[in-house]
Amino acid sequence: VVDVFAVVPAAESLPVVTPVLPRLRKEGLSVQMYASSSADRATLKSQMKKANACGAAFAFIFGADELAKNEVAIKNLEDGTQRTWPLADIGNWVQGYA
Repeated sequence: VVDVFAVVPAAESLPVVTPVLPRLRKEGLSVQMYASSSADRATLKSQMKKANACGAAFAFIFGADELAKNEVAIKNLEDGTQRTWPLADIGNWVQGYA
């Protein structure tokens, strides 16, 4: 079971995203991310398809607009709802989810 699939549309975002994933894992969540070289970065659409295909409950979308505000977009892949959440407060989201 995958709790969170990290969607990272731009390789430039990886330095911000990379520290967040171990924090989620430390909280007991199963986290996956599409792995590719920066030259072979998958599109947002293809990464969302991968998130659905692996059965993830949520997609954490680390888009440029969200990261500019130090936030992540969290999409519930079961009901389609989406909200943004401050990266600094990600532990509170996990407590509400778990």
